[in-house]
Amino acid sequence: SLVDLNLAAGRKAKASAAYRAAFEYLMVARRNLGEQAWIDRPGITFAVHRELAESAYLAGEHDMAEDLVETSLAHAPTKVAKADLYGLRVLAATVASDWPRALRWGREGLSVFGSEWPLDGLPEVIEAEAAAVMRNLRGRRIEDLVHEPEVQDEEIRACMRLISILGAPAYFSGADVLIFLVTRAANLSLLHGPSAYSAFAYTFYGGIHNMRTGRYDVGYEFGKLALALANRFGNRAEECRTVEVFGVIVHGWKAPLRDSLPLLKEGFRAGVESGELAFAAFNLNCVLINGLPSGLPLKELMSEAEVAIDFAVTQKNKASAEMAVPFLQLARALTGATSRPGTFDDGDFAESRFLEEARNHETALGHYWVAKLQLACLMGEHADALECSQEAARRIPTGIRGMFTSAEHVFYTALTLASAPAPGGHPSSSLDELRGLHAKLVNWAAYCPQNFSHKASLVQAEIARLAGAHGEAMGFYRAAIDEAQRHQFTQDEAIAHELRARFLLGAGEAALASVEFRSARDGYRRWGATAKVESLEKDHPQCFASDAAGPHQGISIDALALIKASQAISAQTLPDKLFEQILRVVAEVAGAQRGALVFSTGGLPTVRARMEAWHGLPVSLSEAPLAQCPDLSACELLYPIR
Repeated sequence: SLVDLNLAAGRKAKASAAYRAAFEYLMVARRNLGEQAWIDRPGITFAVHRELAESAYLAGEHDMAEDLVETSLAHAPTKVAKADLYGLRVLAATVASDWPRALRWGREGLSVFGSEWPLDGLPEVIEAEAAAVMRNLRGRRIEDLVHEPEVQDEEIRACMRLISILGAPAYFSGADVLIFLVTRAANLSLLHGPSAYSAFAYTFYGGIHNMRTGRYDVGYEFGKLALALANRFGNRAEECRTVEVFGVIVHGWKAPLRDSLPLLKEGFRAGVESGELAFAAFNLNCVLINGLPSGLPLKELMSEAEVAIDFAVTQKNKASAEMAVPFLQLARALTGATSRPGTFDDGDFAESRFLEEARNHETALGHYWVAKLQLACLMGEHADALECSQEAARRIPTGIRGMFTSAEHVFYTALTLASAPAPGGHPSSSLDELRGLHAKLVNWAAYCPQNFSHKASLVQAEIARLAGAHGEAMGFYRAAIDEAQRHQFTQDEAIAHELRARFLLGAGEAALASVEFRSARDGYRRWGATAKVESLEKDHPQCFASDAAGPHQGISIDALALIKASQAISAQTLPDKLFEQILRVVAEVAGAQRGALVFSTGGLPTVRARMEAWHGLPVSLSEAPLAQCPDLSACELLYPIR
């Protein structure tokens, strides 16, 4: 019949991600059902309405999808079928940023199985569920859970699915029920066996565990388990959801942040292929959330933000579009594309309109105020930065908890406090708050030094500066620069150079400060922050006056080597490390491929360190008389000694 043919064609089109075509086929199927279809052919009539409701949602016809779900609920043949329909309602409300409605539909759906959360006494229930997770492990290793037998009860499986769909609106709204949902889903999986939906539960639980305990290694183990389960079940929709949560609230606390970006892009592809378009869009948001702090060039960040917004608008995903906007506007402001360097406003964007439209979207607002904090801090607008920090702090527990953006809030707030005038002229009050923020960075660095060690070192340098421990400050500035460079945090390396330059300038070391300011300028330029480059050159013209004749015009090679060597000396206390650093500096400045550090010991030249840059070998610190080193030219070395 035409009904069967169009139902089959609609399902095939949907499986191929041709959602508009699927919608059209299924509309034809419904028109051919007949007036008595619910009585004469209830099975196929329900199938047509359910498939059409999902296709309408995927094609952006959200109002029609809601009407179809309402009709279908009255004829759902099983609890599982009813819960499935409530899942569609939750998804439609989620992309519309209607969190209360999404949670209401989700609670109604869970009530079908008697698993809804209580309206009274929720905190006590949350604590009981959270405490039960580690108890329900029953001595099993987390990584071994991937091999557990699959859950057999279809109603428990359906309950797991609905809980996984509720994760996004619960998170975005900042609702306390999020912890209940995540821990309940983890407990169902531990007690009854995993399903395809357990992956989402475990990775979200990993993030929640991190936030509640600060033990990021355990949270990461749950996240890796989730990825393994997603691979085991081969469900691309659940892979999309799992990757999004893992990438944004688990990965960055234990592994290099930049490594999450390819994973998140694969999550987007999984979502498009499977029809999980809401979380496909959220994966694109996460590329921005992790891409900005990982040092993604601003032009590239801007391009990624435009892609995310275009996709969200096409899918009528208001929530995703609102989350992408702060990253686009920050990139535009730093590249000089807004009306003035310190503002997000331009011809297409007005802050007042955004804040009104996103007033109930705590996650978008959290990212927005942290982005504003970053811009104000970078442009030296400390009073504005402190106000933005306070606005952002209100959204961390309700909108961006567990995301790397919350760590950026700590970092930039610390830098702002260190640079802003102390309240009442008493630096001790700022130092106390700075030490509290620094303690967080130190804890995070203990679990993931690649992402946090340079941030902790830079804040420690600022604390030492304010405390008057200038020698200690120099060492921590150097450590921050080296660590940021090693792990490719371009913008953080530039910030560290700038702060070290300001410190040196305050100490009366104008020549050394000029070198650091230029290094900062070069780093901001590589990042693409042209507005910041212009600001730096405007504020310190004396440091860039000789640029026309070359980057180091006016400073001889010997002088430049002396400057860099003095920096190395200030940062090192161990003789071996000091010899290694000096040799590397001199070779770098001279452009040499080989180098040796030779001392006169008892009137005889003695090689104390040597290096060969082209082989990428470490500096050799073995001590030997020059006469016993046939690989070194005695004539060449004795000439400068004489």
